[in-house]
Formats: sequence, structure tokens, C-alpha cells
Amino acid sequence: MKKLKLIAPLIFASVAMYSCDCVQNVTGTVLDKATKLPIDSVYTQKIDRNHTHTYTDKNGFFELNDISGGFRKCPPMEVAITKPGYEIVSLEMENSRHDTIYLERLR
Repeated sequence: MKKLKLIAPLIFASVAMYSCDCVQNVTGTVLDKATKLPIDSVYTQKIDRNHTHTYTDKNGFFELNDISGGFRKCPPMEVAITKPGYEIVSLEMENSRHDTIYLERLR
């Protein structure tokens, strides 16, 4: 019984560390589809998390960070990208990856 009392906390700690949360970090550049120029002040948000959002800078660049559960690997981040006068884009972005996103103007 003493061995079980010693081993149980080690097993619990091993399982807890193996299935830890991960830090999601995605970056992107938002460009106008027609002109290929960067778009400033585009609202980017992790879907289902209202507090995880940002705006693109003058170069169209954005970065989103969040904590997410993941078993051995961080899951992709679902992101919504919006700006008045442009189409709304929703996409999955892989962790630690930079994507270029093209927005099309509404007619």
C-alpha cells in the first residue's frame, strides 16, 4: 500500500504534464485582393473568444496569442477577419505559422 501511495502522485503528475495547455501564436498579413496592398485596421479575432482580438497595423500585419488545450499538439486557431467594405473571412490558422490573407472589396 505504501508503494501505491508513492507511485500515484508520480502517475498523476506525468499525465498532467503530458496533457498540458499550449500557447497558440498565429500571425498574418491582410492584403487587398485586387491591389495586393496591405489593409490597415482590419479587426482580427479568435472565434469564440471575444477577448482575443487585435487590429492590423499599417503593413496589414497582425498577431494573435491565446492559451488552448491540446493533447501533445496545439490545435489550429479559428480566426475571423473583418473590415467594413470588405468580405468577412473565417479560417483556421496553424500554430506558429504566418499566413497571407486576401480580402475582396464588396461591390
